[in-house]
Amino acid sequence: MAQPTRPSSGNNTRPLAHTPFFTLNRLKAGVDNYRFDVFLSPDFIRDTATLIRTLLTQHLPVGNLPGPDSPGTTDQQMEAFARNYRQIILAALTRAKQQGDEVQIDLLAQLAVCKAVRREIPNQFADLTKAVNGLIWEYESSQRRDPGDAVELKETLASFRRQKKTILARITKKLFQTMFAVQQKELNKMRAALFGPEAMRPDDLLINPILLAEPDQITDDFLLDEYVLLGQRLDDPDHYPALLALLREIFQEAAGRDFPEATPADARPGPSPDSGDDRYDRWLKHPENIDFLFNPEPATGTEAATREQRLNLCLARFKQKKLLARVVATAEMKQLYREFCPPLAPQQVRQFLLEPSSRRSIAKQLERHRRFFGRTISLTPLQRLSSSLAKIDDKRKQRHLILYLKDFCRYHRDLTTSHRLRELMDRIHLVRDEKLCNLSRANATLYEFLLPHEQILDLEPGPVTRHVILKADIRGAMSITRRLLDNGLNPASYFSLNFFEPIARVVAAYDAEKLFIEGDAIILALSGHQDGPDDWFGVARACGLAFSIIKIIDKYNAHGTKHHLPPLEIGCGISFRNAPPAYLFDEERPIMISPAINRADRLSGNARDLGRLLADCRKNFNLYVFRAGKQKTKLAAVGKDAYWRYNVNGIELDRDGFMELSREINLQKIDCRLPDITGERHTLYTGTFPSFSGRFQRLVIREAEILTVHPETLKVVGTTGRKYYEICTLPRLYDFIRKIA
Repeated sequence: MAQPTRPSSGNNTRPLAHTPFFTLNRLKAGVDNYRFDVFLSPDFIRDTATLIRTLLTQHLPVGNLPGPDSPGTTDQQMEAFARNYRQIILAALTRAKQQGDEVQIDLLAQLAVCKAVRREIPNQFADLTKAVNGLIWEYESSQRRDPGDAVELKETLASFRRQKKTILARITKKLFQTMFAVQQKELNKMRAALFGPEAMRPDDLLINPILLAEPDQITDDFLLDEYVLLGQRLDDPDHYPALLALLREIFQEAAGRDFPEATPADARPGPSPDSGDDRYDRWLKHPENIDFLFNPEPATGTEAATREQRLNLCLARFKQKKLLARVVATAEMKQLYREFCPPLAPQQVRQFLLEPSSRRSIAKQLERHRRFFGRTISLTPLQRLSSSLAKIDDKRKQRHLILYLKDFCRYHRDLTTSHRLRELMDRIHLVRDEKLCNLSRANATLYEFLLPHEQILDLEPGPVTRHVILKADIRGAMSITRRLLDNGLNPASYFSLNFFEPIARVVAAYDAEKLFIEGDAIILALSGHQDGPDDWFGVARACGLAFSIIKIIDKYNAHGTKHHLPPLEIGCGISFRNAPPAYLFDEERPIMISPAINRADRLSGNARDLGRLLADCRKNFNLYVFRAGKQKTKLAAVGKDAYWRYNVNGIELDRDGFMELSREINLQKIDCRLPDITGERHTLYTGTFPSFSGRFQRLVIREAEILTVHPETLKVVGTTGRKYYEICTLPRLYDFIRKIA
């Protein structure tokens, strides 16, 4: 007897809501005032068509087929498809960011690509079939050909057509799985960085079996393989509407207060078009909630007993509705039903197991088909299985029921989602006609998603409209120089090899440029240009670059310590200015003049004696900022802003920079007590951004208040109401954030 698959662990501690909000209600309708006009990359469509043709010909062993030449191997074409898909969605994300975080543009692009790919697969099948028919005509009309060649080619084409559903389904799945892998590997990170985790779409779009299948492919075999076998007659207890109504009742009885009403992720005005009529649908569409409610394993104590009780009540309801026997029979027949289908249908196999009166007619049907299939199909395995069904114990029935409920929840989710997504795809008009395209573009209703080389780009950047300055300043450079000279070593090569050259190697990855190099400091700039991309990550990349500089120093210090070289300590300051800088020219070389440079200089500064007073707490962070009281002090104040900074291997970001960073990427605020750090709660912000090379990097920012302190004791004597922002670099802090964020 087949062993049931063990249900998932069920160790989720809270219910999960499925809350996608698939709508395009904020986008402009096209020229027909109903559909959305989309101009999709012609090269993407052409290359995708060629790839599909290549995949189809693998199922049609015919040489010399007319058609486009395939550029490269199948693997190379698949890689190009994935790369093109990534670039198109990245362009859509950029446009979504430009238009005020309008995430519906992202959804529109994904749906447009899905529609184009789905449309091209049957089109290429038809074109290939037509090409083979033309080849058959040539064979039949040619006197040089053996007549048998045409007959053989006809048989090959007939077999190809008979397998059409299977072949098209296989290719559709392959292409959509490729797009899904790109989403998971790269695009979801960009989406979360730009719009926050709430903008992440569930997996309904690219790996929904119902959405990928054509209506005539959703057979009993399909349902049994992907989900559950459902009754076809209106009076069947497992007919979809009847089973859904029963499950809603069970959820309402079992859920209680554990399932508050869910809110769509896109909580803008207007009803959710895919929410369903029942308040429990959002929970019912998440299969893991079945574990949360009914699976006693591996819960313990009271929770396990509660789940066991709920599961027994559910078993009782299914018995009452004459459903439990169907559930168990369906689960037990899964591993052997294909031995009998065809000629039987899955419904007949289950009927044979549950209804003895049907067995004679089913046996006669098999006998009638014996000659056609050329073999005798023995009913002995089904007879044995039918006898064993009565011996199945309650634990096994429980496991079958849990799996059945989860599979039905997936079916309910995928069915309702696919209906909604098909409606939206029907409203997308993939414009190809040039006149119509120009008309829609002129009316500002055309959504264009192109590959980079298809976009019209101005090679000359516009004037700078905003900029970020990063200064990295070495602590005690004069002292290090004297020490090196006293030991007969070269300070110039030491600073060059351990500071300036390593930094120069990472500058390009963050799209930065060097402004000045002094003996003990380097000043870098990141500029935003007029008509440049609005998804500018200038502040985020400056923070990431400063983080990398600190790590470079740590690495070279670890190496230098082994050779008794003096360690380097630096301080970094980052200042943002939402305005263009001024320039003067040294002959032909422009020199930037900006208040942000002076500001970054102050932020990177360090009060030399402050470290002594901070001996007990400076190990926790690398940056502390204070304002001195009115008492006289011997401390060396840094800068003209009357603030004292302890900045040793620290990074300070000014307030304007922090506000700009909050606009550039999604920052999650975390108020918490940090491990190994006693005292007050700390306010942290965290988010990710893409470097210029495309690699994602996480930032953790500490927000703290600037306190007024006694200058000799650092005793707090008041508050300033102002904040400072440290870009954290401690590894243990990032480990902590990764666990909770």
